Amino acid sequence: MILGMAIERALRQIRDPVFLRVLFWGLLLTALLLALAVAAAAWGAGQGYVAKEGWLNAALAWLAGLATLWLGALLFVPLSAIAIGLFLDPVVDAVEMKYYADRRAGPRLGILRAGWLGAKLGLIVLVANIAVLPLYILTIWIPFFAIGLFYVLNAYLLGWGFYDLVATRHMSGARYRDFRKSLRGELLLFGLLITALYFVPLLNLALPVLGTAMMVHIVHAKLPTP
Repeated sequence: MILGMAIERALRQIRDPVFLRVLFWGLLLTALLLALAVAAAAWGAGQGYVAKEGWLNAALAWLAGLATLWLGALLFVPLSAIAIGLFLDPVVDAVEMKYYADRRAGPRLGILRAGWLGAKLGLIVLVANIAVLPLYILTIWIPFFAIGLFYVLNAYLLGWGFYDLVATRHMSGARYRDFRKSLRGELLLFGLLITALYFVPLLNLALPVLGTAMMVHIVHAKLPTP
């Protein structure tokens, strides 16, 4: 099974110095971006209400706190995608040097283009989740519907997004689109797994690096042998 192979090889390489270096800088940047976003949201929430009754102010503050926590959880995935995009090339190179030295990717994307790809993925995930937020609220009374919708939506977006980050170094145009169609099943399974693991504390911190490494293996599993 392609996904099983990708998981096993990515975990085997997790102590690679390149992985650890990218993980450190990616986490540092993610934490900084998340702290800034949550602080801004908390400040904005604190400016949005003034009530004479103390209990009402307390209730509004409690709701604002919940909203800030929700925002932090929602922003973690897109912000980590932006951060990892800036450090994408070394991870791809490290995996291919170890396992696919005879068919390595093309020239590095460079920090600007790789950063843009990461930012694009992050923005798509964020905008898509905000767009369906009314549907989350309207269907909250239907058991597990909102959770299932969130899960499937983000699984699709992350599967496509990680593919975009890696496959862009190997191909473009019609070949890029056709190759993605050939990996439709693998990308869905990958997205479902990655989305589930984003809810696992501590492990979710390493997922951008592990996910990138896994996607390199998934792409190479179906690349034609030179």
